[in-house]
Amino acid sequence: MAWKPSLFAFLTFMIATVALCGALVYLATMSVFARTESMRAEVEAERLDTIMVSSVRAVLREPEVSLETTATILKSAPQMREAIIAAAQHDSRYFRSLMVLDSKSVVITVAPPSSIYAGADYSNAEFMVRAGSSASVRWSSIHAGLDGGAREISLGMSLDGGAILAILDFEALASRLAEVLGTSAMGLSLADSGGTYIVHRDTSKVDRRETDSGLLAARLANPTANVYRFIRGVGKDASFVLARRIPEVDWFAIVDRPTDFAMVAFRSSLLLVSAMAALAVGLAAALAVVATRRLMLDVKVAGQEVEHPEDGGAAPSMYFKETIAIRNATRAAAERMRAKDADNVRLKEALSELAKAQEALVESERLSVQGAMAATMAHELNTPLAAADSAAVTAECSARDMLRSLQRSGSDAIARASIALSEMVDRYDPESAPTGSDRRRHVQHIETILQSRLAADSCAGHEVAEFGPAMLAERIVDLGLGPEDDRVGIIADGLCQDNGESTLLGISAAEIAVSCRVAKAAMAKAHGVVSSIRGYSSPEDGGGFRPIRVKASVEEALALLYVHTKRDVRLELSAIDDPWVDAQPATLQRIWMNMIANALDAIGYRGYLGVRILARDGRAMVEFEDSGPAIPEILLRSLWQGDSASRMRGERAGINLAPVRDLVNLAEGEIGCTSAPGCTIFTVSLPEHSGLGMSGSM
Repeated sequence: MAWKPSLFAFLTFMIATVALCGALVYLATMSVFARTESMRAEVEAERLDTIMVSSVRAVLREPEVSLETTATILKSAPQMREAIIAAAQHDSRYFRSLMVLDSKSVVITVAPPSSIYAGADYSNAEFMVRAGSSASVRWSSIHAGLDGGAREISLGMSLDGGAILAILDFEALASRLAEVLGTSAMGLSLADSGGTYIVHRDTSKVDRRETDSGLLAARLANPTANVYRFIRGVGKDASFVLARRIPEVDWFAIVDRPTDFAMVAFRSSLLLVSAMAALAVGLAAALAVVATRRLMLDVKVAGQEVEHPEDGGAAPSMYFKETIAIRNATRAAAERMRAKDADNVRLKEALSELAKAQEALVESERLSVQGAMAATMAHELNTPLAAADSAAVTAECSARDMLRSLQRSGSDAIARASIALSEMVDRYDPESAPTGSDRRRHVQHIETILQSRLAADSCAGHEVAEFGPAMLAERIVDLGLGPEDDRVGIIADGLCQDNGESTLLGISAAEIAVSCRVAKAAMAKAHGVVSSIRGYSSPEDGGGFRPIRVKASVEEALALLYVHTKRDVRLELSAIDDPWVDAQPATLQRIWMNMIANALDAIGYRGYLGVRILARDGRAMVEFEDSGPAIPEILLRSLWQGDSASRMRGERAGINLAPVRDLVNLAEGEIGCTSAPGCTIFTVSLPEHSGLGMSGSM
């Protein structure tokens, strides 16, 4: 006997291979995780450093704004110079002294008046030469002040041929910076251009005015760089330092973190995770081996019973209840088969007849079930559709009320902008809204117009805070406004009023009104579909015949089947005539839906479907043409029998047409078929409405 491999050995090998692959995947995952943690820590350091720079700039901006405001007031009221200087120095939390210098850089006014800087000459100070010639604020380096040697920092700017100079209390400024920066697991500190700490989590270093030697060494190597990265310390105490320059004052924002910051958490959990993973893999492998072994024993027992059925009672017991159930079921099936071989033929015939009867029953009942489901669906959809339509009307009215309120309560520019927005709502047409490249071109054009208008002198001091021109342009284009429309300028003028808040509110109201109009149009379409569903589900009785327009009935059936949305179906509806017929609405609609469904099945939802409506000799005729396979001639003669769909399997897809013939007969009509490769035509012929001509209309 030829050697055969052991299934148990093969499964054991596969389990070991899976365990090895799992271990390799685990190691690769841990490696990627470690790298990811390291990169995340670096990104976090960069983010903190950037936040530090922004925070420091925000704090430094406070005295800058105070100085710029004082200079502006002095230009408008120079005769009140002493009072203005005194008030500004008193109100500022940072100004130790505030003074005005003449064109020769000599102090002519100082606050407080008792300041030691009164009459001081700054003509030889390099900082004042730069500040006196600059229209913007300039900062000096940190220096020892004349008042007890306390650290000071100055800022100044030109003022009508002279200059305005502020001496800041550096300790108050440093205290504010320390308050803003706070503390972090990653050490945050601030140093001046000489590397001396201004803010540090160890306040003693600030008190002793220590310097960051690592930063000084990095600056000596590359004096002009804006960002420095270096390692401070060695071994376990080593840390990665990131220093970023603050241009206005030439200070440096420093983030100091341990080099193993990212790996500490990873290493702390590595042992536990590894042990749990190894335990899980080992337990899974052991259970798989045991289960496989037991399964093989059960298979062996079952094989022995098959080879020696007479010894079935003495066969050893099985382990799994499923294999026991399978063995018992096999025994019972074998006994029944041996006892009832003579009944198998009759059973097969009975099952065949039952299948045919069941197919006919399902086909006949399917239409009534569909009708009941359609009626329930129509009832359930009507209430939320009505509520949504009412809500849309209410929301649109509220939005229009907001626009009318802005027209009455705002300035002339805001009123004109509100009127323009109301006109845009009234004329909005979603079908003509630009898309794709046209929309991008319109947005760019309108963005340019808005940028020009908002940057004009007439709009100075009224900047739109929340939104930029790009976002405003997109919103205006989505409301249907073109780049050549004069209303773009009107809306831009409105945005220049009260920081644009009223006009932005108007734009939002217009968007709400437009959205409500779109929603109402969509719900109107939904109401149409619900009406079609109601017609489909209407009850049929002997007195339900009434005049029906054939074209409208066919269009409803196409809508219910969503044929227009099937992109791979080339649909063509041609109404050569416009006949009416006497029929029950639901019966007629079921005929059309079954014929359309049959054609779609035949072409596999890919190909041509043509529906033609015409009137000939007092009869309304509807032809359904499809590009599906031809129906063999032998099957055409039995096309209307109950098992036509099953007999055409392999030749052409489609539904059982016997119920369709019954529905056509119920409507006192006729149905026929002609078929050729790529062109199969089903023709339904019904008597025209007796009160009309051959192709009349109601």
